Amino acid sequence: MSSANSHEINKLKDKYWWYEFITPELTADPTVAIPQLNQIIQTEQPCLIIGYSLGGFYALMTDSGNIPVIVVNPCVNPYEHMKLLYVFNASKYEVIKTKI
Repeated sequence: MSSANSHEINKLKDKYWWYEFITPELTADPTVAIPQLNQIIQTEQPCLIIGYSLGGFYALMTDSGNIPVIVVNPCVNPYEHMKLLYVFNASKYEVIKTKI
């Protein structure tokens, strides 16, 4: 998982310096990270959401409304990488954790 101060983020900040970037440090636990992101989206009302790797997965799981979402190399099966099984309800995310 990329950190909030990763090389990719810094390159974007350098290239598009006139934008304000919100780059929270997130946990790998989606039961914590996704609600945190939803709160940031509600409070900050960003014009665009960009997610890379696990952040791409999180970006797809947020309540982004009409905000465009760009994902780069998204982690599409995070449960394989974290050795946890996450089952998502299609209408609203609900996470059930079980060890594999």
